[in-house]
Amino acid sequence: MNTKSLNISFPEDLKTKAKQLAVEQKHGSVGRYIQYLLRREAEKDTERKKLKVLLQQGIDSGTSDTTPEEFFKQLRSNLK
Repeated sequence: MNTKSLNISFPEDLKTKAKQLAVEQKHGSVGRYIQYLLRREAEKDTERKKLKVLLQQGIDSGTSDTTPEEFFKQLRSNLK
């Protein structure tokens, strides 16, 4: 992987917190922790976009005779 440097300034308390979290979560360094956070955010963004498409497909499909409560009750039952 080709890497480039990025310098970021943090307030002291945020820098301390970032170091603490990097150690606690075993990322090895603040830089690796920030990389992890950015990757995770990108994954979440991808999932949000997928969900938006699915929600729109549901809206476009029309109405249902099933109430939301019945739908989610059945969904929970299927997951068990």
